[in-house]
Amino acid sequence: MIRDDLVDFVHSGEMARGMDLAGKDLAGGNFNGGIFERSNLAGANLEGARFEEAILMGCDLRGARLSGANLRLANLYECNLEGALLVGAYLGAVKVGSSSFVAADFSGADLVIASMHKADLRRAKLDGANLDRAAFLDALTEGLSLRGAKVQMMTMLKVDMRTVDFTGAELDLAVLLDSNFAGRDLAGARFGRCQFRGCDFTGTSLRGAELTQCSFHGATLVGADFSEARAERAIFLEAKAQRAKFAGAHLHQAIFQKAELDEADFSGANLYQTNFAGARCVAAKLGGCELTYADFSEADLSSADLAGATLHRAKLHRVVSDKTVWPASKATAYGDDQELARAQEWRRTHSS
Repeated sequence: MIRDDLVDFVHSGEMARGMDLAGKDLAGGNFNGGIFERSNLAGANLEGARFEEAILMGCDLRGARLSGANLRLANLYECNLEGALLVGAYLGAVKVGSSSFVAADFSGADLVIASMHKADLRRAKLDGANLDRAAFLDALTEGLSLRGAKVQMMTMLKVDMRTVDFTGAELDLAVLLDSNFAGRDLAGARFGRCQFRGCDFTGTSLRGAELTQCSFHGATLVGADFSEARAERAIFLEAKAQRAKFAGAHLHQAIFQKAELDEADFSGANLYQTNFAGARCVAAKLGGCELTYADFSEADLSSADLAGATLHRAKLHRVVSDKTVWPASKATAYGDDQELARAQEWRRTHSS
């Protein structure tokens, strides 16, 4: 079936079911709104073809050439696009479910507001692609390349980022939840206002990284290296950061409330107005830190070393301080707040 016959067939409202179109030259065809089910398009030339609002279910597109194609608002379900070429293709608001893109090439493609659920993107190339507000949920990403990609406001849920190459990618307002970055060397990386809630950064190097206003809420940061990083107003709420390194980091107004920071090293860090309320900082190194107006209310500072730190007007309400090494500036900090203590006791008594 030649291209024009297929175009007429699709536009007549017929479903292209079980058709063998492997290797056919269908370049430039207008298949907008078409429905393709279990059809074989492997190796077909679909360059510049239009599949706007089309539905493809269980189709074989292995090695198909879709460069410059338009798949706006298309739906792909259980399709195989292994090794397909989608260079410069437009996939705006495309919806993908349980499909394979192993080793597919999306270089320079536009995937604005695209949604991919359980997609296999192993060894796929999205170099220079536009991923503005795109979503990748439970995707397989081993060897995925995002070099130079625009990933503003992108969402990735439960993905393995340990082998993803995002060199030169612009990550701004990206949301990467419950994902794995463990052991990566991300020194000097730039993440603008990104969310890494529940992510695993065990042993990861973020030395000198730009992390301003990023959120690591509930993240695992055990042994991670944030030395010299810029993380002003970053959120580390309830993070597990035992033995993490924050030496020399810029953490102005950061939030470490209820974080686990045993043996963490903050030596020389700027912690001006930083919130450590309820944090566990046993044997933490806070020597030489700027802690003016910092809040350690109900924090555990047992065996912590704060020698040489500046604690001017810092809050030390009900801190645990067994074997804590205090600086001379402790005299300028606030101790227990008696009115707050009475209110807390009343609450505990009447809430039980």
